[in-house]
Amino acid sequence: DNTELRIPAAAVMRLMEISGEMSGEEAFGLRLSVTRRLSSFGVVGMLARDEPTLRQALDTLTRYLYLHNESLTTQIHESGGVAVIEQLFLPSVNAGRQAIEMAMGALYHTLCLALGKGWQPRSISFMHPPPANLAWHRSILGSNLLFSQDHNGIALLSSDMDAPLDFADPVMRQQMRQLVND
Repeated sequence: DNTELRIPAAAVMRLMEISGEMSGEEAFGLRLSVTRRLSSFGVVGMLARDEPTLRQALDTLTRYLYLHNESLTTQIHESGGVAVIEQLFLPSVNAGRQAIEMAMGALYHTLCLALGKGWQPRSISFMHPPPANLAWHRSILGSNLLFSQDHNGIALLSSDMDAPLDFADPVMRQQMRQLVND
């Protein structure tokens, strides 16, 4: 009934893990990610949507993500023409596979929205080991998957970060910024 109701992140993480276990679906969180849109991030997503470039949209998401999810942060590292968008959960929320894969899937879909359906990342890295069956992961994320890595993140070309967002609306951007900063 109330879309602005905030639920403690640790409770959501636990619910996702229990749901994955009870359903027997190892890719529960990843499959849930396909329903996520920028609007799923509330006002933060709407603010990011109207930035002129992907880089600025990601900077906005990074800066204001705490308004949507206090347990998740994003860091962007660039070197040698490659950017890695890393997602970090606070240790206190005990994020498991389901929450991590939902967040990574949502990030992937956001990048696809900005860069086009034909875009593919250089790689998608997960800290956890691979599932027994990779079918859902490959159908949703493609084949450039790495597991048991030292971070959860998506690697793309740095030049992709400067792609213009064709759907950006500069007037709405200004209105959303005023709303967030009030």
